[in-house]
Amino acid sequence: MKALPSIAFNEFKGTAGDVTARKTGGRTVLNGRAQHSHIKTPKQSERRASFGYITKQFKQLTAQQQIAWQKLAEAHRERALVGAEGVPLTAHNLFVCLNANRSLVGVPLALDAPEQIHGSDAIAFDDIWITPDRIMISGLRDADNPNARLVVKMSPGQGPGVSKAWDKTVIVGDFETSDWGDLDLLEVYAKSFGIDVIPGHKYFLELYWIDEFSGYVSSKTYICFPATEGESAHGQIFSPRARLKSNDVTGGDSSSEAISCDYELAAGSKISANEIEAKRTSGFSAGVHLQIDESVDISRIGLVRSYQWARGFEDNNIKYGVFFCEVYHGTWGRDIQLAGRGGLFQDHFITFGTYMVTN
Repeated sequence: MKALPSIAFNEFKGTAGDVTARKTGGRTVLNGRAQHSHIKTPKQSERRASFGYITKQFKQLTAQQQIAWQKLAEAHRERALVGAEGVPLTAHNLFVCLNANRSLVGVPLALDAPEQIHGSDAIAFDDIWITPDRIMISGLRDADNPNARLVVKMSPGQGPGVSKAWDKTVIVGDFETSDWGDLDLLEVYAKSFGIDVIPGHKYFLELYWIDEFSGYVSSKTYICFPATEGESAHGQIFSPRARLKSNDVTGGDSSSEAISCDYELAAGSKISANEIEAKRTSGFSAGVHLQIDESVDISRIGLVRSYQWARGFEDNNIKYGVFFCEVYHGTWGRDIQLAGRGGLFQDHFITFGTYMVTN
């Protein structure tokens, strides 16, 4: 920093070294000049590189391809085009905008203009939890467009006094659909930022459906919500779904092997949606039994039974059958019993589908 005599500051204006002086209300005010770090995150570098690459590709288009993009731009000039706000819709910026959006969901570059652009659906959901234990959106409605993918951007936690931090959001994931209306974002958040959710801090989310074929986005949803100790935006305490997953079960005996499991009861109903893959490793019984880990709370499932389809895995001779599926917990243990009741049985099998259950 330059050292200047105090009398000099009476008429000093401008910058000397890293000090900037200005006159305000008859006084001379000194400010230290901020230095930009010029550090880019990997996501920022990837995003900027994609724009440069896509722009270069536009220059390689044939005259016929550029004319097609120009006609498409003219046809949609009056429509909102998220990604190029405030920019006149030309063949070039339409090509860059749509392909940049496509790159977000891992879709290859489109050199030929799409025949038409489908508007994206608005985001609709029921509730959201942002807590140290979960970042969960519930009641999420799927898009009407079968080619739509959901893009989610989030910011790390901001102080309670921050009212705007949309420029700090980064893409944490894109999704084809939700899990029965639930979208669990805690894992992708932790992977993106590597820090915990802090109650009281504000979190900024940006969500939108994107047509993966055309790259068009016409509607975005912005959410700003402070993290809580456990309650949702509507003051609800999270209630886990009645579900058993692969890490909840193991082979119940030496002749049974659990390969994968996703068993769930629909809320408020007697309907099971499940997919269980298992293998009989020895013996002659037409079935297996899988043990449920003691740490798992299965009280929400209870004792339920159903009959359902199953098929084998042999390449040249796939066999189909009807299985009895029972989730049991009581005096004799905690397990899932899968037993063939009709058709042909193969040692390695999978049972799947949606079925009515009884007690």
